[in-house]
Amino acid sequence: MRISDWLSISERQLLSSLTNLDLTDEILSIKVSIALNMWLTNDEFSKYTMMVVGKGAAKSLSKLVDGNPVVAKLFISSKERACGYDKGHLLLNYLFDNNEPSEDALQRLLLPELVKDIRSKTGLSQRNFAEHYGISKKSLEAWETGKKKISKYSFEYLKSCIFKNSIYMSQDALLKLPFSILEDGTQQYLISCSSLNYETRLTGVIWVRKAVVENPSDTIFVIPVKNNEVIRGGELVYIWQEYPPDLQECIKCAIKYGCKSILFFTKALGDISTEDGTVAEKIAKLLSIQRLPLNLNHNDFI
Repeated sequence: MRISDWLSISERQLLSSLTNLDLTDEILSIKVSIALNMWLTNDEFSKYTMMVVGKGAAKSLSKLVDGNPVVAKLFISSKERACGYDKGHLLLNYLFDNNEPSEDALQRLLLPELVKDIRSKTGLSQRNFAEHYGISKKSLEAWETGKKKISKYSFEYLKSCIFKNSIYMSQDALLKLPFSILEDGTQQYLISCSSLNYETRLTGVIWVRKAVVENPSDTIFVIPVKNNEVIRGGELVYIWQEYPPDLQECIKCAIKYGCKSILFFTKALGDISTEDGTVAEKIAKLLSIQRLPLNLNHNDFI
């Protein structure tokens, strides 16, 4: 594969303005794979050994992109798309599993944005986020400015804060919504999808698992959230954009908060089909009240 094959037109144009590297060079793609500790195919390994033996090719992503975080993120994104990974999968692996000293400076440039993104989802200021979730404000400030490198354990803890104080999200990264938030046609679509097993499901049909529970009696439709990016006609699209519009809104919400699956409850969370507003507005209404930490008021928010 070539890096250019897995970038949108606008991304290729941006990269061309930031680096002189040849995005159509297969060896560049292989170097990126090696820098990210990815497996090579036999063909890739043969090409790499034949063309770079004795040239001292760097295995450092930081050196390859000359320390530029924008170039690094786009290179990583191209690999995630090529391999069918969720957006951010390889980036997190690089940030927390690559402990080479040569990568430290680049990692410090990439991490602050992720930390700030987590806090922004709660709507809390630095002071209130630190106070209500038992974090040192000094550490939080240092993580968000890149002065201090956040550990994997601390990062996972910050992510878990998103799911606290909400009946619609669980600590195991599940988004819970009433089935009635969906249009009748979408409900029937999910019911039909749930009757297909993995071997017989059709291309473009979402995988749905139907679960019936007894205490209390309910039927739950479970949808795994996949955030795969693909390039079509030079444009960046997501797999879930093929689904019904109201289901797309639910998936976008799950992705925003880092949820791995959506559980649609037919009974337990009530019937909101008669409420006014779009699906996006209904979701926002459900989460807005429940997401407020119990001892805070609106003045504590940004």
